[in-house]
Amino acid sequence: MYQRRTLRRLQDLCSGRGFSDRARLLEDIRDRAKHRTEVANAVQRLLQHGPLKNAEEAAICAAALSRRKLWAQGLELVKDFEGAGSTTGLNAAINTCRAGSNWELGLCLAMESAAEWDGITYSMVLSACSRGSRWELAVQLLQRADRLRLGVGSHVASAAISACGKGKKWEEALAILDRASSTDAPETLLAAAIDACRRADRWEAAVAVFQRLRDSGASSAEGAGAAVSVLAHSTHWAEALQLFESEFLRPSARALAAGHEW
Repeated sequence: MYQRRTLRRLQDLCSGRGFSDRARLLEDIRDRAKHRTEVANAVQRLLQHGPLKNAEEAAICAAALSRRKLWAQGLELVKDFEGAGSTTGLNAAINTCRAGSNWELGLCLAMESAAEWDGITYSMVLSACSRGSRWELAVQLLQRADRLRLGVGSHVASAAISACGKGKKWEEALAILDRASSTDAPETLLAAAIDACRRADRWEAAVAVFQRLRDSGASSAEGAGAAVSVLAHSTHWAEALQLFESEFLRPSARALAAGHEW
């Protein structure tokens, strides 16, 4: 059993101590201030209390262990509990890893799991791809979700665009935008695409996308800021100042004037 092997491995890191109640042990495991050996000790004692009760407990332990570079033990814990092969169990595990800023473990769990993915799974995995700059995997998974017609939202496509942007794959980011913008919220996707162009120093493309954002009638401070940033970075100072003035200074001045009149 995975938990028995995990227990044996953790015993090398831990000293023998008395038991405490399950809630206190989970609290200790969640505590980011605890050192590697302290967390390993708490997990060992929790396993001595009995099998893990649910996916959330397994994911909490796995995330805590992974933050201390105990990847193998964390993976074994998540795999060995009742319901581990279900979509609900997988989503709970990935969500807890994500909450603990452990996108690497969450991505690894998802790719190794035999559980069926739903729209929530794809959303969380693509977010992990974005954080890890795994643009190739993000594109593949987004295409798979589209083929399965899972109805994933605009934030999922935005995560894929963000992953491409971090990999400086601006053309792939714009290709995702072109496929998704007909059905998803344009301001979210366009802002992500502008940022992708900014990261690749493609100021012409960034300005073109920002013009699409303007034409859609949407207003996005994030998109405008990214467009200003890419213009400034490419030493197009006059255009950057002009855009900054039109998007930030003039609206603020109008708002102040309206407030003064009131």
